[in-house]
Amino acid sequence: MITEALQYIVGINDAKHDLNVQKFDFDGRRYLTKQLIEHRDPRPEALEVHSLSGFRDAVNTLLKDPAPYLIHIIDYSQVVLATREVNKWGERHVHIRATLPPNIRRFPFGQYQDPENFVIALHSHIMNSGDFAYVLKVASSITNEAVTTSNDDGITQEIGMKRGVVIQGKENLRPRVTLAPWRTFNEVEQPESTFLLRAKQDGPQTLPRLALFEADGGKWQLEAVENIRRFLAAGIGADLEIIA
Repeated sequence: MITEALQYIVGINDAKHDLNVQKFDFDGRRYLTKQLIEHRDPRPEALEVHSLSGFRDAVNTLLKDPAPYLIHIIDYSQVVLATREVNKWGERHVHIRATLPPNIRRFPFGQYQDPENFVIALHSHIMNSGDFAYVLKVASSITNEAVTTSNDDGITQEIGMKRGVVIQGKENLRPRVTLAPWRTFNEVEQPESTFLLRAKQDGPQTLPRLALFEADGGKWQLEAVENIRRFLAAGIGADLEIIA
């Protein structure tokens, strides 16, 4: 059996023009002599853009006859212009695709951060709306007093906060806050959603760390899709069906 396998390996080059796929067994496993790859007729690749404005401009500039096409908003991060009809294999050809910019950084939800990094992330990745000012105030005023959890429901937390320069006290954290992070295309309104604001302390002499946990069940994604639909419907001149 080993001899047969070696003979096969040596003879691969000689048989490279042989389109017949053969099977043989070796050490209890079955092997094929060739890998089959589907041959497709040449067709242009999709035009890739990374903004809704670019997608809108490409559609308005390049599309001459809107009848054979439709716009499909796949989710909050991807929109395509595709053929309305499918080919005989049930495939639609995508002509223009808009996706969020690659390697874009987002707020690290679900991760505890020290107050300084938490504040930086707030300013960098969340819009100044809803409870933004409250969350920023909490993160900027934390002292190293212990974080405690009330005994009534296990949700409300008490955290040490600094007021002014020298006055220190304790304040109950709001268990839920409303914020609008940057999560979809910049051209549309960023959906507000609910988050759990939590704090924990690793030791008595360390500053408490803060974290935000998403708490709306993904409802913001549906709102983002609708915001994208409205933007495209208002900006694209062609009479195109928009599937959202």
